Amino acid sequence: MVDVAAVDIGGSRLKAAIVRSDGTHELARTLPTPPDLEFRLGEVVGDVVAGLARDLGRPPAAVGLAAPGLVDDTRALGVFSANLGWRALDLRRPVAMATGLPVAVGHDVRAGLLAECWLGAATDCSDVAFVPIGTGVAAALLVDGRELVAGGFAGEIGHVVVVPDGPACGCGGRGCLEAVAAAPAIARA
Repeated sequence: MVDVAAVDIGGSRLKAAIVRSDGTHELARTLPTPPDLEFRLGEVVGDVVAGLARDLGRPPAAVGLAAPGLVDDTRALGVFSANLGWRALDLRRPVAMATGLPVAVGHDVRAGLLAECWLGAATDCSDVAFVPIGTGVAAALLVDGRELVAGGFAGEIGHVVVVPDGPACGCGGRGCLEAVAAAPAIARA
C-alpha cells in the first residue's frame, strides 16, 4: 500500500494527513494557515510532512497539495487566491525542494469533488455539483462522468456579484457571493 502526504491549504486552516491508496487516512494534522504562507510555503508544508513521516515511521511516497483560488493544475501554479492574497505562486517547486518528494498539485474544491466521487456519496453518480462552504465559496462540477475545468475557471462562483454594492470582497470587488455567503460572512450575520 502506498502512503501519500495529503495537504489541503485553506483560507484559515492547513490540513494534512497520510492517505493510503485505498483512501483510508491517519495521522491528521490541522494548523492555522500562516498569513505569510506564500513566502514560506516550502518551509510550512515541509515541516508538516516531516512530522507526519516521523509519526508514520517512514517517508510518504509523494505529496498531494490542494490549494484554493484559481489553480493551474498543469503548471502547478496558484494563479490567484483572494483569501490568501497570492498571484502566480509556484506551488510545486518549494514543496518538492523542502520535502525531496514528488508533488502533485490541484485545486482544493476539484480535489474534494474527486474524493467524493471516489469514496463518498457521489461514487455512483455521473453528474455532481460539489459546493463546499468555508473561508471561500467555490464549486466543482462533474458532467456525464467528466470533470469540468475550463482552464481553472469552471465552478469559480465565489466572485459572482449577488448583492450589487454589497460588502467588500477579498478579490477587490463588492457584493460577491463569497463576501455574503462564506463562513466568515455567516459568522458576522
